[in-house]
Amino acid sequence: MDEKAIRKNLIQLRISKKLSKTEVADRLEIDRCTYGKIENGPSFIINKYMPKLAKLFGVSEEYLILGYEPSRDAASQIAMLQSRIDAMETQIKALQESLEAYKKSNQDKDYIISVMRSGTQRPATRLSDP
Repeated sequence: MDEKAIRKNLIQLRISKKLSKTEVADRLEIDRCTYGKIENGPSFIINKYMPKLAKLFGVSEEYLILGYEPSRDAASQIAMLQSRIDAMETQIKALQESLEAYKKSNQDKDYIISVMRSGTQRPATRLSDP
């Protein structure tokens, strides 16, 4: 647990709610000095008040720790990732088809050049279909 990040999140939440340290302390029913230790002191004090702080600021404890709300809906995340994978697979298939078409056209070009250089005619069936 990154204590500095938690303290930063607490301060940002307090400021965003336009609350003073004294107001937060009053709402937590602790003295201002104790709240000062929460924002600046050892982690065991933060841990002790974490549930109350989360409730006061209307966020989860995870938000206090991480600075954002982790998604609770794993199924929607999986569906979104699968959709991205499907789109990438479609792009890969299109790129592979383009590469094959390029290879065929390059082979045809090489064949035409070799026929022109040799002066002999070879069967036209060698050329790939358009």
